[in-house]
Formats: sequence, C-alpha cells, structure tokens
Amino acid sequence: MSDSMPDPAQTTDTSQDPPQDGASDDRTYRILKWVVIVMGVLLVVGFVVIVVGMISKIQGFTGANRKAAPQSVSAPYEAAVTLPPGARIVETAVGDGLVVLRLETPRGPALLLVDPRTGRTRGTVTLTPAE
Repeated sequence: MSDSMPDPAQTTDTSQDPPQDGASDDRTYRILKWVVIVMGVLLVVGFVVIVVGMISKIQGFTGANRKAAPQSVSAPYEAAVTLPPGARIVETAVGDGLVVLRLETPRGPALLLVDPRTGRTRGTVTLTPAE
C-alpha cells in the first residue's frame, strides 16, 4: 500500500455519527418504561372488568330466578276475575308478572291483563282490525 492513502480500518469518521447524549437515552428509556407500565396496568384493569362482568352476568341469571320465586310459601289463593259480558277465554299466557287472557268478545278480540297475586285487572287491550 502506498503511504498517501490512509487505511480505512484505522480511520474513524465521526462527522456522520450522531452525538452520543446519555441524558437523551435516559429520558427515552424512562418514557418507554412508563409507557410499558401504563399499558400493563390497562391490561390488568381490562381483564378485571371482563371477569367482574362475567360474574355479574352469571349471578344475574341465578338472581333473576331467585327473585321470580315466591319469598315465602303460602297457601294457594283464590281470586275472581270478572270477564266482560259475552266474553270467552281463548288463550292464556304468563309474563312479566301478569297473566294475559286472550278473549273473544261480541265487540271483537281483546286482551285482559290480570295481576296473579291479587286477581285485579291491570288493564284491557281491545284489538280492532285495520281498515
């Protein structure tokens, strides 16, 4: 080799390398560390929310069944329901704490909503065909 050419392995060109700033690296590391910690906490909180939601849904299903059952066992009751004159019961259904009686009356079909605990009529729905 000639003496006029410097050996590339021995020379280092520092003009193209960014300056090494230790404070900048420490700051970036701390920010990255906090981001990872916050994301980990969010992951744990999200998991807890999902588990609590599942537990409340399961308890809601069993809790709803318990609420629907009578709180105390009592003797059977009797209740008299007065039907409109000339009406006849075609169908019965139970739902939402009411007994629904589908009636055929001289004026047309109707629904009679009865509270099964008291036997009182809660409402009447007269069904009229569209014209």
